[in-house]
Amino acid sequence: MDTFEGFMKRIIKAIEGMPVFSVEGLASALGIGEEEANVYLRQYVLERGLVPRPSINFNRLGFAEIRVFMSFSCEYWKALPSILDSLCESGFLVSYYRVMHACNYVTRHAVPLPLMRSYTRFIEDMLSFGWLRSYEVKSINKTYRFSPDPSVFDYNRGEWSLGQNRIPSARQVVDYPVDPVPYDELDLRIISALKRYPLMDEKALSSSLGVSAEEVHAHLEEHIEGRHLLKGYYLDFSEGFQGGDTAVLGSFFAIGEDDGEGLLARVLAYPYLAFLGVSGAWIEALQLVPVYRLFRALRAAEDTVRESGARDFMTYLSPLYDLNTLARRSSRSFLERNYVDGKWAFYGDLLLDEIRTRVKDSLAGGGRKGTQGSNGFWDRWLD
Repeated sequence: MDTFEGFMKRIIKAIEGMPVFSVEGLASALGIGEEEANVYLRQYVLERGLVPRPSINFNRLGFAEIRVFMSFSCEYWKALPSILDSLCESGFLVSYYRVMHACNYVTRHAVPLPLMRSYTRFIEDMLSFGWLRSYEVKSINKTYRFSPDPSVFDYNRGEWSLGQNRIPSARQVVDYPVDPVPYDELDLRIISALKRYPLMDEKALSSSLGVSAEEVHAHLEEHIEGRHLLKGYYLDFSEGFQGGDTAVLGSFFAIGEDDGEGLLARVLAYPYLAFLGVSGAWIEALQLVPVYRLFRALRAAEDTVRESGARDFMTYLSPLYDLNTLARRSSRSFLERNYVDGKWAFYGDLLLDEIRTRVKDSLAGGGRKGTQGSNGFWDRWLD
């Protein structure tokens, strides 16, 4: 008979194995009735501040994912929330976290391949305007998201586990197709809606998007599932979750000449692993870590370097992060805003004007204030 931890691992495995989430699919994977599956979903997931979230296959949409290290000018400290909001809404910003310096951010962007040159030129323009002091771009080949592991997250209480860590789940990277495929505006609207409201069924999607249930069903089955526009699902913290006892630990490992697989295996064993980015030369690991486990997580990263022979290594600790900007309910995402008449568009000059206006408005209020989620600690150092 399953322990509770084993039972939760089965639920997570079932959710992560779905091309499109549904309570019916969860019930079938667990071999139970829909009513019982709905109870488990509500009791051990939704009421614990979690939600099944789709992971978008940007490769299939013809996008390239890039990691941009952005060092902002500290004189624009107060304006940084507005700048980031503009990049989320009118640029192609997917996620970000701030390292342990008030104005340095690690950001991830998903950019349509034909627009990559104009987008990187826009980032260069941010440097020219003085908003950035410096930046560095790295490409990402593939990305993976992971649910909080039951060995370290107590799904019965909805909080990080205390006491000794148990054996973490045996995580694997599941290969997914990357060649671009055709899609249309309705596909993007459905994906955007599911990103924000992942539990919407076909009837709710039909009502929300103003199209027939038949159209929604056909696009879900033939396009989104059939063409693998989603990589699958994972359990994500609900919007706005930034628990006071949780931080992001970001680690970048430069792959050695002969041990890329060994390095990857060690990173996959991290119990707090939430995100993995892989390229030909380096691996990025993001861990959501309770503060009382930070030293252990840092030591594990250092052990990884020593045991795997990684050529280089960087670690960042972030007290502020937004790992899922596309799930925001307060604004439309670029999946809706930047797809015009069947083509992806990027209006860099307009976005620069928007940022310029927001910066001016932000700075007009006087003294500096912290960015989203600040507790005032950084203000005292800057002022």
